[in-house]
Amino acid sequence: MNTFMPLRKGIAHDPRVFVPLDPDHTVTLITNGDQKVNADALSDIFRQPHTEAWTDVTFRGPESAEYLELWLACAMPNGLSRMPATNEAIEKGLVTAPYPSSTAVFEGGTLTYLTRRPYAKKAPDGATVYEFGVIGHGPDAEALASDVADQVRTWNQGFRALDVGVDIQPLDATPLAPKPGRFTFDNPLNRIVVEWQ
Repeated sequence: MNTFMPLRKGIAHDPRVFVPLDPDHTVTLITNGDQKVNADALSDIFRQPHTEAWTDVTFRGPESAEYLELWLACAMPNGLSRMPATNEAIEKGLVTAPYPSSTAVFEGGTLTYLTRRPYAKKAPDGATVYEFGVIGHGPDAEALASDVADQVRTWNQGFRALDVGVDIQPLDATPLAPKPGRFTFDNPLNRIVVEWQ
């Protein structure tokens, strides 16, 4: 949830790689130590054609999407990255309404990021709600944006109302059986299990 705070050096060291996505460095992809990134392939990515995939998944304006972001971090094969953009990048139209936490998914030379727009319908109490969408750029933009949008809908339909548990286990613990909503990650020291239950 606190992606702005990298893990410290030592056993918890998580080196970040900062990849400028435009020549003026107004949008930057921040990748984690376990992600492989081809900075050249993503250079000037916003000049490539873009696609949009809208989800029909809505949030109230002040409602946090942190558990949706956690789901995407677990469910997407290459995880989730931050993609901060300056006001200049937004005003120039390089990026379109990036979600404030600047959430991006990338694979090879393709990049997607979360966006949102006012939804066509109001909440039952008249409040404005916002629909999440995915904007993609690059050679496989349509496929990757569709994959991210599908995961947003999967979380919304089957897991949004559930609690999330996090368990840390030794690496030699008996592996848990796979099941929807359970994600397991091994690192050099232990196994982390994130489960919607």
